[in-house]
Amino acid sequence: MTMARLWVGMSVGLASFAGCGGVMHSMHSDHTGQHGTRPSAPHVTVAPLALTLGPTQAQLAAYFCPFLGVTEPLSSAAAAACRSRGPAPEADDLAVNVRIDATIASGNPIRLQASSALFVITLYPGAGANQVVGALCLTLCDADAHECPQTDEACRTSSTDVIDLGDVAPAHDFMSSVAFAEHRWAELAVRDVPAHGQTSLVVDAALSAEPLVTAIQNNDTEALSAMRAGHQPTFVVPYAVEGTIWVEGRGNDGFAYPIERATGTLELPAN
Repeated sequence: MTMARLWVGMSVGLASFAGCGGVMHSMHSDHTGQHGTRPSAPHVTVAPLALTLGPTQAQLAAYFCPFLGVTEPLSSAAAAACRSRGPAPEADDLAVNVRIDATIASGNPIRLQASSALFVITLYPGAGANQVVGALCLTLCDADAHECPQTDEACRTSSTDVIDLGDVAPAHDFMSSVAFAEHRWAELAVRDVPAHGQTSLVVDAALSAEPLVTAIQNNDTEALSAMRAGHQPTFVVPYAVEGTIWVEGRGNDGFAYPIERATGTLELPAN
């Protein structure tokens, strides 16, 4: 049993992340799960990630100022700009919370129950060794549960045609479920998907700052070059999100279906 968490690795060996096309999402037809006949695939999509807590552009600029003069001396303009930004915040002060808003739409004539979910997030997709990949596994529990233990097995499957937890090499903690940390069990309840209808799965996740600022430092050369020239930078953090949803059972006891890959950019406020 482990706490729901997002693992992150640099240059994970998952072929789908090497290019821009995402994961091949065909399904095995011989997997029937614990409930017999396989339902038709629900359509699972993710809205643009919403930054509910995060550093501002100004905070990031102040944070990176001390790093600018390490490799080469600062110009007078850059040094003056850095002085005007004030003291640099600590990395831990650059906390990030993101909201993952997934919609599960079903064309089946029967009700389905979403039992677990795996969200795979890539920061700077396509950047090779400098991209940051992680996975957030969620076990969903009964709506009236007084606790909701998390297990990695909820996000594992014998199918090779969807992403499971084994496709992401665990390196170190990157993101945790806010609902789990704060015992907000109702937010981790199983989701009923009505016949010919849809439901939502909204996940608030806390992202540790260090992997984020490391990714920015390794990838956003344009913003850092602007700082070296004494200009106000605009930091851009592109992402891709995809994953797998399990219905009518978790892991190998359920039916696994892909979450459609979506891309976007984290919207960091100016001040």
